[in-house]
Amino acid sequence: MEMDGVEEATTQQMEPSAHAAAAGGDLLSGLCDDVLAHILGLAEYARDAVHTGVLSRRWRGLWRRAPALRFASWQQQGGSAEGFIALVDDTLSSPHGRSSDGGLDQLVIEFDVYDRACRNQQLLLPSIAAAERWIGYAVRHGVKSFHFELSLPDDEDEDDYKDDDDDEVHEENSNEETPVLALNELPSSAKLEAMHLKLGDAWVRLPATVVFSSLTDLTLESIMVAGDNVLLLLGRLVSSACCPSLQKLRMCHITTRPRQQNLLVEAGVLTELVLDGMFGMRSIELRTPNLRVLCIRYCHDLESFAVSVPRLLEEFTCQQNPLLIINQDFPCVSSLKLDLYSHGHANVGDRSNHVNINLLQRCGSVSCLALDLHISTVASFDVDIIKGRIPELGHVRSLKARVGPAMTSSGPHSVGNCVASLLTLFNNLMCLHLYFGYRNKDI
Repeated sequence: MEMDGVEEATTQQMEPSAHAAAAGGDLLSGLCDDVLAHILGLAEYARDAVHTGVLSRRWRGLWRRAPALRFASWQQQGGSAEGFIALVDDTLSSPHGRSSDGGLDQLVIEFDVYDRACRNQQLLLPSIAAAERWIGYAVRHGVKSFHFELSLPDDEDEDDYKDDDDDEVHEENSNEETPVLALNELPSSAKLEAMHLKLGDAWVRLPATVVFSSLTDLTLESIMVAGDNVLLLLGRLVSSACCPSLQKLRMCHITTRPRQQNLLVEAGVLTELVLDGMFGMRSIELRTPNLRVLCIRYCHDLESFAVSVPRLLEEFTCQQNPLLIINQDFPCVSSLKLDLYSHGHANVGDRSNHVNINLLQRCGSVSCLALDLHISTVASFDVDIIKGRIPELGHVRSLKARVGPAMTSSGPHSVGNCVASLLTLFNNLMCLHLYFGYRNKDI
């Protein structure tokens, strides 16, 4: 009898779908709400998921159970920045929206004010205010993965912000004319696992006491750090005091004004760190006992850095850091990427060569080497300034070299001589990849 009841119930549950299939009708309506919500979470944009409410009474409001919502201002053809702000606000503040223990796993918001406002500076204040609301929403409502990109109208004078003589004046003027994105009152979150904040070179006030206990992946990009003790606050934000579970950290185009001294990063479980375009910082100290992957690029003000346990480092990228002085050996680095200036003006390329040749000598176990080899386009600079300065690299088994970016005036054969001279340093290569970034077909 029990089996008959189960079969009868199953038959009754399947009958609507069977009838729909026979009639060529709606098969999705036969799925449970959880499955439908998962499907809505795959929608490219949140607006598409919301619009499914017009299909039937059952679909109305079902998008609120979707595990992912994505918003992109450029997707709104013909829409305004104000309209996009209203769309996101209305969607996130729905009266039947999620509570703090809801199931929203992923929230993505891409807000390009520049394209939509055509350099309308009047949109700065509402855009900054919207950014504060949306970041706060993600933290307060238990979002697990939050990706936010903000592109603000360009400041016509912004090109001067890296001038040494105008540091304090520019900061004062910028804070007077440009609103500050205040994140200093962000609440803590035990659910946030990944966060990417790209803030369009906005002035940002960082939090001092927040804790993200579950955060494992953090990217901070295009940020002008405002306020006092900025490196202290930035260091805390990316250290174990704030993010005890942090494993991957990327900081790109971060600017501090006026120029600061030391950034201290204390992250006990951090394994991967990328520093790409850190402006205004003279030294960085890494107390990261589990660090395995390190990338330092375009840190033009950086003069020194130190790693607490350099013997554990396995992958190292060092490019365009002309002032950097390295006083540590990295005996376990097996993969190394750097750039060299084979031909060029000694005052331009030799400083970078000094940094990177020194690093090459301090990484005695490199088996995979990637080089960006720069050659001058000016005939008068056609002098090899690295010949004889690099020791033989018999421990390297794999070499990837990008040669460029432009043809020297002395013709393609000087390029060939340069590469041939470089290859004599490697007598145990098993894998060689050469890329010539030239337009001349004779190469």
